[in-house]
Amino acid sequence: MNDERYFDEASTLLTQYTQIEVPWLAAKVILKNKLLNLLENDLPALYQLLYRIDVDEKKARLAFGGDTNIIAENLLELILQRILQKAKSRVAYKEGK
Repeated sequence: MNDERYFDEASTLLTQYTQIEVPWLAAKVILKNKLLNLLENDLPALYQLLYRIDVDEKKARLAFGGDTNIIAENLLELILQRILQKAKSRVAYKEGK
């Protein structure tokens, strides 16, 4: 299935969770920088973000290994996967009505 049809919904969710207002495909760099900043300056806010997005706790714990760049990259992928998963569910629900 082509994920592109879900990008608008995913962009909306990303903005909702992170206040980052950019198209889905442009979000990676900005979100990674935000994650790096949270890792270095505000871990409680990072944990709250992961909780709000509903990233799987076991996967998130596994992401914490290595230097902050590696951790940020791992968390970035988990966050983007979860948001895209939510976007697909929302689109499917809207189409089902």
